Amino acid sequence: MKFKNITFSGKILYDVNIPNFISSNSNSSLTVIYFSNHITDTIKKLNIKKNNILFITQHSMLPQYHSFKHISTSIFKHLSNEVTIAIDIDDNVSFGYMKYLIKNLILLFKMLKKRNIKVNYTYQNFTMLSILSCQASNPFFDDICTTLEALLSNSQKKQYEIIYDYVCTYLDNEFTCKNICGFFNNTCAASRAGLTQYKYNGCCYTIEYGPGGIILGHKPCKYLVNKHCVANCISCKLHTCYFLKMKKIEYKIKNILLLNCFFSHKQWLVLKYNVFTTKEEILQKLLHVKFIPSIFYYPFSLYKIN
Repeated sequence: MKFKNITFSGKILYDVNIPNFISSNSNSSLTVIYFSNHITDTIKKLNIKKNNILFITQHSMLPQYHSFKHISTSIFKHLSNEVTIAIDIDDNVSFGYMKYLIKNLILLFKMLKKRNIKVNYTYQNFTMLSILSCQASNPFFDDICTTLEALLSNSQKKQYEIIYDYVCTYLDNEFTCKNICGFFNNTCAASRAGLTQYKYNGCCYTIEYGPGGIILGHKPCKYLVNKHCVANCISCKLHTCYFLKMKKIEYKIKNILLLNCFFSHKQWLVLKYNVFTTKEEILQKLLHVKFIPSIFYYPFSLYKIN
C-alpha cells in the first residue's frame, strides 16, 4: 500500500525520509518519539516545533531540545494527544544499537500501556503506529516490525508467542535453506562421518525408560512425524550437535536479537534446556518462571519442564 512513494506494512510506514515527513505532517497535537543516532544531521533537516519532538539517543543532545538516553517517566509530561514513533536506522546499524533500541521500545510500550496512552497518528485516513527510515531489505527490518507487532499485543503470552514463532521461522530457514546439518537421503553429515549412534533422523532421538526409570536406550522422538517436527520446540531448533560446533556453527540466545531483548536470563534457560517438549509447554513455563525465587530456580533446575 503506497502513498506518494511511502510504503505501508501493517501500521508501519517504511522507507521514509523521516525529517521531511515530520516537517510536512506535523501539527500541535502530535508528539514524535524519535529514536535516532544521527541527531546532528536530523536537527538540520527538521522544521518542527522543539516541544513536539522527543529524541531518544545514545549520544549527547543540544540542550534546547527534549532528549533522553533512555525511556523514563520524565518523557510523559511532554506527550500530546497524538503520539507516533519514528525510528531511524541505516543498513550498517550494529547489533548493539538494535538491542538498545528494542529494549527502550519495550520499556516505552510498557509505560504507555500503564498510562492507557495509545500510539497512533492519522495520515491520509490511515492510522499508523510508526515511521521507519529503512527499506524492507535492511537486515533488521523484520526484527523491528515483529517487535512492534509483539508490543501491540493484548497479553504477555501473545507477545511471547509472536517472538517465539518469529525466531522458530528464522531457525527453520537457517537449517533448511542452508542445509546446515548436511542431510542427504535422511542421513546427516555427522551420521555419515560415523559420529552418531543412529543412521537416520539426525538428533531426533529421546531416551527410552523402562520400569523404575531404568534407561533402556533411545527411540525416535514422538513429535517426529513423516520426517517433520510437529512440536515446534525452540530448544530443539537452537540445538547444534558436537559435529556442528566443531565447525563453529552454533545459535546462542544472546546473539539472536529478539530472544536477547524480550526474555530474561532466567527465561533463556527455559528456551535452551527443554528439548523434546512442545511450544505450548515452553510458553507456559516462560510465563511462570518470573514468580520462582532464584534461590530455588537455579539449584533445582526449575527451568526444566518435567
